[in-house]
Amino acid sequence: MNCKHLGLAAILLVFSHSVFAAVPIVLGTYTGSKTSTASGCYDPALDGNSVSEAFILNITNQDTSGPTVNTISGTVQFAQTDFWYAGTEPFTGNIADDGTIDIVLPGVTYDGIYSNGVIKVDPGAGEIPEKDPYFTEMCFTSYSSFSAFGGSQALDAPVSAGTEIVAGSTRNLQSFVDNTIMPVMHRIKHIRRNLVSDLDAQGRRFDVDPIAGGYKLSGQTGRAAGGDFRNLAGWGSVSYTELENEYALTAYDGERLSFQFGLDYMPNDNMVAGVSFGYEELDVTTTFNQGTLDGQGFTIAPYMGAVIDDQWSFDALVGISTLDYDQLRSSGTISSSTDAIRYFAAANLNHAYAKNDSWLMVSRAGMMIANETTDGFVESDDTVNPERQARLVQAQIGADFTYLGGDQFEPYVNATYNYDLSSSDTNLVGPGGGLLIPFNDNDDLLLGAGFNYYASDSSSASMELRHRVFRDDFEETVFSASYRARF
Repeated sequence: MNCKHLGLAAILLVFSHSVFAAVPIVLGTYTGSKTSTASGCYDPALDGNSVSEAFILNITNQDTSGPTVNTISGTVQFAQTDFWYAGTEPFTGNIADDGTIDIVLPGVTYDGIYSNGVIKVDPGAGEIPEKDPYFTEMCFTSYSSFSAFGGSQALDAPVSAGTEIVAGSTRNLQSFVDNTIMPVMHRIKHIRRNLVSDLDAQGRRFDVDPIAGGYKLSGQTGRAAGGDFRNLAGWGSVSYTELENEYALTAYDGERLSFQFGLDYMPNDNMVAGVSFGYEELDVTTTFNQGTLDGQGFTIAPYMGAVIDDQWSFDALVGISTLDYDQLRSSGTISSSTDAIRYFAAANLNHAYAKNDSWLMVSRAGMMIANETTDGFVESDDTVNPERQARLVQAQIGADFTYLGGDQFEPYVNATYNYDLSSSDTNLVGPGGGLLIPFNDNDDLLLGAGFNYYASDSSSASMELRHRVFRDDFEETVFSASYRARF
């Protein structure tokens, strides 16, 4: 190979490094434990004394404009020790595309390397002690190597893959799991509504009366309420969801179409157990990165419901979904694919109250737990995306109001208040390089209205429209329809 070829190869190597190597985003809080040792003291008896202290590094700003080196800044928190008083000091520094990092404070510089949420600091000379006797004895300090763990997985949205924002959002995780759970819970609610009894306003028992093959509530006519839900039954459901994120840095909108069907069995008069199977498709326009995100997946979810007594009942389900995502960004010039797995569980305790043989109110309190893990992947421009998790633990309270006066037609309304007990954050790099945590609201209200229609003693159908309100910068509307039949 001649010199011309060697020169060309060197130019290409430098060019490819500058194009494909990316400076890691290191915004966030890192914690570790640092051990410092005194030396060179006027009093030799102090030499070798050491202290261990918490090291808390808060990187709050990162200038992402540099192609190979970014400047960073923030604060370092120090705990009180025999050497120093507790305090907080500002720092400046740099992070390079190879992960090398330096943290510069008055009197000391920490050098190290960053990788996958860990800053490994090299040993070095420490600060002059502030406290006696080490201060008056003019001691020096040095620290051994240590690691600080944490970070915030902050995302630079315009150059992030769609799954990082959409699949990594607990808002969407809540939406997707809710829309999987709702048809199953509606099925259990429909059975429970035909088994639970209560007292009406006049003190007459709104009884569960035996009929051929099932039970019905006293005062009802025209159908065997619940008679089509004994033994083996099947049901199917379809739901269409429109969702939109209006936050400027992460704006997207899309739709989700899901199909579910299930089989259940009533082993006795106050219990049902079954399994639901589902398929979903996701189509999202990711405005934040000038791209798209398409997904599809399958779900299996066993469920059960039980009547405790005249007024109280319980229902629960667990499920797992396997998902595939295909995505584009940067006007379609960068592509990638990845897989994900979603686990979820939900349970409710319900109380029923009937009035005047015409109204049934079921109040409920429950909890939902969900976790979606998206596999790490490499995009077509060689950008590496690590594994990412979205986690949500949510408490829920709500009520359904159903009018029972019709022979075949039952309208209802419902409302559910959701409160996030624990959720993973989506952190962003702001326009000036600062750390943003935009989605920090933790509650919403889901409103719904629909009807049940009893076509015959052995089949029924329902339709429902739901809308989520009071989530900042996020909207969701769901239309669903289902059909049930006894075999």
